[in-house]
Amino acid sequence: MNSIITSFEIPILFSVLRRHFPDLEDLGLSLEALHVVSREYTGVGAYVNFSKNKILSGGINCQLGFDGEITIPKLTSGLGAVLAIDDGSINYLELFTYGDEQWDGDTAGALVIDSVI
Repeated sequence: MNSIITSFEIPILFSVLRRHFPDLEDLGLSLEALHVVSREYTGVGAYVNFSKNKILSGGINCQLGFDGEITIPKLTSGLGAVLAIDDGSINYLELFTYGDEQWDGDTAGALVIDSVI
């Protein structure tokens, strides 16, 4: 499967990148560079896996957390998110519930609130 990033995933991903890389615009990152190769739903979260995209120089390897709030009507505590970067490429976006709350991946009515820096 090779698909595009969703309107739910975009603000999460860009919020994380902007927070940790303030000069993100200088990178020339575009949505066209991000190809989703798979989405894996775990019952308590999901992994959005990307093809190699080499958006950061210097071989950066890190996991970056989302500091905002993700609310979904079906979830009591909302979602958290982590973005994994391997060798300068976005590897995956992990979404997870808090505790052991079950989530089927439905994002209807979701609200993504960016953190104030």
